[in-house]
Amino acid sequence: MNAVQKRRISSMPNMLPAFTRDEIQHILAEYGYASNPEGLIQPFAVDYISAPEGVAFLDINADAVRKGNEVPDRPIRITFHIIFDGVSSSWKLKSVEELAPGVQSKSLDRHPDTPKISPWPDAKTSAEKLYQAVKKFAAETKGWSIGERRIRSITFRDHGRIVKATVGRPDPCEGGLVVAILESETYLICTPTRGVQKGEPLMVGKDEVSDVEEFDV
Repeated sequence: MNAVQKRRISSMPNMLPAFTRDEIQHILAEYGYASNPEGLIQPFAVDYISAPEGVAFLDINADAVRKGNEVPDRPIRITFHIIFDGVSSSWKLKSVEELAPGVQSKSLDRHPDTPKISPWPDAKTSAEKLYQAVKKFAAETKGWSIGERRIRSITFRDHGRIVKATVGRPDPCEGGLVVAILESETYLICTPTRGVQKGEPLMVGKDEVSDVEEFDV
């Protein structure tokens, strides 16, 4: 059993798993799922759901993974169960599977605007080509100059709640996959139907933004 499949924890009964995002990516890969090349968001304890009989699970948004080039229709559930050896407890991987229709989850199904066949970009050149096209389209649509900052995510207030939009994740306002976040007169969140293939980007006023994370150059 490798370190990803088993993690030592204290014997406290209410302790939940605590795997890093790299370990979660490795688990997904072992079951044939490729996660976003930009990386998954680090799961925290609150993201794990405790179930009876020493079981816990972590759900991953459907749009955040691919199996081959296909986007699953439902979230992917990673299930763990706890093993006690008389001294300490360990979480062991039990299963990785797409949720069946009707099973409830806090994670998101495939967004209607995300094509079923939607491979991850496999080269920096294609990613850069897409980014420049989105940037050009936003400038033409809004009539504004677009800044040069390469933004990964913004945290902002939306109708009284604090949310975070991250490239490669569903946007927290309308659910479309975030393709790019641009800086101009406002911040512009670009999704397939809002600023990429058609329509205007989602606009976020700069006074509503509390944090900006940039890509490493």
